[in-house]
Amino acid sequence: MPSNVGMEVRQDHENVYQQTFSDEKERVDDAIEINAAQMQNRKEKTHVNTQVFG
Repeated sequence: MPSNVGMEVRQDHENVYQQTFSDEKERVDDAIEINAAQMQNRKEKTHVNTQVFG
């Protein structure tokens, strides 16, 4: 019986770890997307500036 309890606890720990990992990955993916959008935005602004002043 105690070995079974150990397995359950381990499984719970594994689930928590997986959830944390996927949440973290999602945050990183979001940050990458936001960063890419900002870069694109800056490029477009720079492009407009060169058209106006260039």
